[in-house]
Amino acid sequence: MRLMVAFQGSFEVSLQPFLALSLGGGSQMLIALSAQRSSSAIALASFLCPIAAFYALTSVLLGNYYAAMLTTFFAYGFATTAMLVPAVSEFDPVS
Repeated sequence: MRLMVAFQGSFEVSLQPFLALSLGGGSQMLIALSAQRSSSAIALASFLCPIAAFYALTSVLLGNYYAAMLTTFFAYGFATTAMLVPAVSEFDPVS
């Protein structure tokens, strides 16, 4: 968000660094989360979280705290679930 505020001149100037930061953050998150178990849900969560974080920060700055809270809970809850489901499915207490 600070990056977007730093380039106050025009939207086009601030869009490229923001997209680079979001795509770079998403790809690094994908590498970190799918190191042991990769899935399409983890890939979706990796690129959803930076966008959701941007939306949440923007919502907080605009005073819409409820939308920021819901977005944060949904995005990071989905990421947590995407990591837990493959891990729990490998656990077999019977054998």
